[in-house]
Amino acid sequence: MVEIKANHGYARMGDMDCHAALVIHMQPDGDFVVWIGSPYYPNADYREVEFCTIGAGGGRSRHTREALKNLIEAIQKDNEENPIYINKHKVE
Repeated sequence: MVEIKANHGYARMGDMDCHAALVIHMQPDGDFVVWIGSPYYPNADYREVEFCTIGAGGGRSRHTREALKNLIEAIQKDNEENPIYINKHKVE
């Protein structure tokens, strides 16, 4: 398992749409926030969901949080092995 940095977004662009990405980040308190949107187009709409640590008003999704840690590792590997580049200054 790789080290997960707090307040760092781990993003993977979609294969079919360069305006959409899956982004996961861990807050300093250990909560995970997942959102789908565009990290390169700040005015784009997005939705997010938060999975909390035990004792902080949440903690009901222990297995989901563990899967998100594994997903961050997969995102990092995909970005290293097969990066997806976009021209963020050109919106099509």
